[in-house]
Amino acid sequence: PGTGHRGLADLVVAPDAAGGAVTRAAALVRRLGYGLVTCPARRGLLAGRLKAAMLAASAWCVARGAGPQKVDAALGWPLGPYHQADVEGPAVQVERFAVLGWPASYGQLFDGFDHAGRKGRASGRGIFSYAQQGAAGDYDAAAQALIGEWRGGGETEALSPASIRRRVWSALFSAGQRLLDEGAALDAGDVDLAALEALGVPRASGGPMKTGEIRGLLTVKRELEAWEADAPELWAASERLTEMVKNGEGFGF
Repeated sequence: PGTGHRGLADLVVAPDAAGGAVTRAAALVRRLGYGLVTCPARRGLLAGRLKAAMLAASAWCVARGAGPQKVDAALGWPLGPYHQADVEGPAVQVERFAVLGWPASYGQLFDGFDHAGRKGRASGRGIFSYAQQGAAGDYDAAAQALIGEWRGGGETEALSPASIRRRVWSALFSAGQRLLDEGAALDAGDVDLAALEALGVPRASGGPMKTGEIRGLLTVKRELEAWEADAPELWAASERLTEMVKNGEGFGF
């Protein structure tokens, strides 16, 4: 949303692919109006992995008392994580987390909405309800009840908008680290492009890796280390990041 492209295309390149074929395929994708990142074959590719991290970090915030509308408002993106989830539908989120091997708890929230008949924006009701086409969604009492049931009546805390932003952005940075370490992303710029095109993060931010570098890699590393015990699948500092901080390196933007 808001990128000026139809969407993002992952161009998956086999190890033995001819260079000319890759160049022609990339040119065709761009002529069709898509943003493009090139990557080797990996489960979930780039956009799916980043979207899972975004939604999982958002779910962590909601589990601790921040409503979906507060998460979306705190980030201030053209379309926040939960409005994005409604565009795709909750069943897609359940399948995404299952395919990527995330803890089942991350899919349970969306599964509950799906089973309650709240199938997403196209049906008029998802995490939010949509009274009319094109209108922003409302967080209604039925949605609040479903989320309260998912929380299980546990204690909640008052997360500030700044805390929510740091949690989500750092989770995206951590996911980007993993994509680089696994070789699923060829460079940090591809991670950022995937986030800009597929997640709709503000273009002025540069993306999660660029944002992390601007904030300071030492600051981000300390956050990830402090939060790893909360959810290691979301927040963890990689050896690559440790070495970059130690050597005063950046991503070369």
